[in-house]
Amino acid sequence: MTRQYPGVAEELQRLASDLRALDNVLDDRLAEEASAYLSANAGWLVDLDWAEAASSFPHLLPSPVDEMMVFGEPPITFYRGPRVYADALFWVTSSTEIHDHGFDGAFVSLFGSSLHCVYNWTSDGRSRDGTAAFGALALEQAEILHPGSARQIVSGPCLVHVVQHLGTPSATLVVRNYHTPGVVQQRYHLSGVALPSKRDLRWKRLLRVLRDTSESRLADIVDRRLRAASAAESVDLLASAMGLVEELPYERLLETVERCHPGEGQRLAGAAAESSRLDILSARCAALMTPEAKLQLSARSLGLSGHRAASLDAASPTVSPSGRTRTALTEQVAIACAALGDETGTRRAI
Repeated sequence: MTRQYPGVAEELQRLASDLRALDNVLDDRLAEEASAYLSANAGWLVDLDWAEAASSFPHLLPSPVDEMMVFGEPPITFYRGPRVYADALFWVTSSTEIHDHGFDGAFVSLFGSSLHCVYNWTSDGRSRDGTAAFGALALEQAEILHPGSARQIVSGPCLVHVVQHLGTPSATLVVRNYHTPGVVQQRYHLSGVALPSKRDLRWKRLLRVLRDTSESRLADIVDRRLRAASAAESVDLLASAMGLVEELPYERLLETVERCHPGEGQRLAGAAAESSRLDILSARCAALMTPEAKLQLSARSLGLSGHRAASLDAASPTVSPSGRTRTALTEQVAIACAALGDETGTRRAI
């Protein structure tokens, strides 16, 4: 039988009671109303023992729109109403990619600090098959979020952002609607390609199996699959292949992509190379134990200049170096970046 913690149970009941009022808020007002609620109640929400809440909650609800539970480690739904629900997203090693949203709402940091970057997306068209968008991504704002920091979530490309979690672990509470009609959530690449956030991960997993069982035929399998792939699928397939095998004939694969998507191959391949590098960088970042080291390495991957990253560091006592020299910290990050470059040198040529 699940053990009950009276204090936690009462606070969760209070949260559910408060969120019922948001079920009556229209989508175009939800971001403002939810953000105002989370900001006004940040004190007790941050103080609540969320780990205890997760372990003692009598009925852990699967996320209504993330049944595979790939967003969060794990995501746990604490409230589900007719139009609004609330997820606590726990993070241990992962962070989000640059993305917009197919929903409206707000989020608040519960514990752990995060690097939050907001971008401006200028579109200049779509791929011929309509599955990828092309344009330019420019950094607009960078800030450190601390426990109690609440921000709005506005659907569509009006808000393109990324949250890199610096604390280990960290958690956020997201209050949102199920879906805003007419909006498809996208993920973005600094190279200027946007793809649907929803993707099929089975080929990525299958390629790992094929690498270990049929590596000599892997290039032919990838090439054959690319001939039938959409523009968006081509990016994910190429990125998965780049992350697994160094010696694949990438020039041949690029020719296949360009032949199937005339005039778009270089942009799609650039997004794939970027995605592959970021996967490796994320693993490097997760291995760095200090928030300040993660901040510097994350900043490099997200397009922040050294000066801008340093100003974030200086303005944020909880993530600035403490008890270590900046030279030592810079060396730690430089070692990680050098290893990243060594492992991806052949891919960058693509």
